Amino acid sequence: MSSSAAALARLRSALARRDLPAAQSAASAALATAPDDPEVLAWSGLAEAAGGHHEAAQALLRRAVTLAPDDAFAWRNLAAVEEALGNAAASATALVFALVAMPNAPIEALVDAAARALASGSAQLAAAPLARALALDPSHREALRLEVVRLDAQARTVDAQVVADRLLALAPDDAGALAAFAAVWSKASTDDGLGRGLAAAERLLKHTPEHANALESAAWCLHKLGDQASAIDHARRAMAADPDAPSCALALATMLDRNERSDEARDWLVGMRRRFPQNAAAATLCARVRLRLGDFAGALADARAALAIAPADQQAIAFAGIALGQLEGAAAMRQWLGLPEVVTAVDLPLPAGWTDPTTFYRALADDIRGHSRLRYQPAGLVARQSWLTEDLLADHTAAITGFEQVLRTALEAHRRSQPAQAGHPFFGAIPGANWRINVWATRVAEHGLIDTHLHVESWLSGAYYVELPAALGGASKAGWLEFNRSPPDLPAVPEEVIEVVEPRLGRIYLFPSYLHHRTLPFAGGGERISISFDLAPETL
Repeated sequence: MSSSAAALARLRSALARRDLPAAQSAASAALATAPDDPEVLAWSGLAEAAGGHHEAAQALLRRAVTLAPDDAFAWRNLAAVEEALGNAAASATALVFALVAMPNAPIEALVDAAARALASGSAQLAAAPLARALALDPSHREALRLEVVRLDAQARTVDAQVVADRLLALAPDDAGALAAFAAVWSKASTDDGLGRGLAAAERLLKHTPEHANALESAAWCLHKLGDQASAIDHARRAMAADPDAPSCALALATMLDRNERSDEARDWLVGMRRRFPQNAAAATLCARVRLRLGDFAGALADARAALAIAPADQQAIAFAGIALGQLEGAAAMRQWLGLPEVVTAVDLPLPAGWTDPTTFYRALADDIRGHSRLRYQPAGLVARQSWLTEDLLADHTAAITGFEQVLRTALEAHRRSQPAQAGHPFFGAIPGANWRINVWATRVAEHGLIDTHLHVESWLSGAYYVELPAALGGASKAGWLEFNRSPPDLPAVPEEVIEVVEPRLGRIYLFPSYLHHRTLPFAGGGERISISFDLAPETL
């Protein structure tokens, strides 16, 4: 037996006897002779953890899993050490990797790991244990509920709704199933879908009148369906039912603001910020409300407070820009937003297997016109007299799949080419190699438009052009893509910051998600068919 093997045997024996001094002595001996042996590192980490030396244990166990990424023993112990050190996200990550490395992991452990991953903010991390759990039992209610949450967190709303339907069919009277169903259907883009969400919320409220999540979901459904008085009433009840839930307070403040009650919304948000000082969303919404009220210095202060908590808050970046435009003028606003350098045009190559651009564009346009998720003027979104698909990649046609491939290649090249610049709202927030995309398409005909908006949960956004009508352009630049104009309910920015770019077939325009943008309407025949997309960092 080698000296390291003998020391490892002594280490295991000492730990079994709970003889910590002997275990640490054996660990030192084993590490001295085999410092890169994953098994030695893992058992030595366990010895350090048993002695309460969690930082030393963390270093050893992290080294062990780096050298042996399939070692469930090391991952499991690393999860416990990270938890002891208060690193909830790292603990959840380690636990998931431990279970994935175990061929016969029990279903309840997989579901628990997924729940911890979601609680730590990583929807991607929850995917593997949930897939394993649902493969073992496709009808596992909690696994299905968590799958709804995961898909919703990854902006896959339609997929989440499909799973929510399955869950509710299995458990039509279960409170968790009803709450999950109501939550995800409150994000529907049709009156029918919103009605389904509202019905589920009301069923739950019939038995549990003060269920905060059901009240909040009902409030959003009612708000989108146009019943503002009932929406605000439900939001107030949600806040009263769970005063410690920031989402309920934000829903109420948002609805007050959208109903021309900005003074009340501001006062509510000021109180909310005292109660939730680390809630960036409250500061961001307060900045928006102050802009509406003409308090530009207050809006800038709130936006900066939000960014101190969440530097990638795209709305806070935009609101800070509008406030700067009001307080210091166009030059200050342009500098803050990074204009014009942050807007880039890239001509995409044709996908593999396609040689004629006209044939490819026609096929892609036909796929969009016949898309399974195409909706006319979806509720709650910015398409006006226009059609919109929710998830373009849900249909696996040759043209759509080919487009996705060349798009991913172009986005990765763009991400890699950006110059890092600390403190910059765009160049200071470049994602790592782990990212995801959300892709959808729009069909805009005469007098239709995609109204002013920005993209909240991403870093980079873009538009690609598939079909363009003859009426584009002219003195009014009809049908072009416009940047930086404020939404109609916010103060107008200086005209010097407004930029307009000309759509061209096969071209993508890439820009930070915090830039407000819209399409300009056009008159005449034909359609303006484009594909929009977001690139967002994915948290492991």
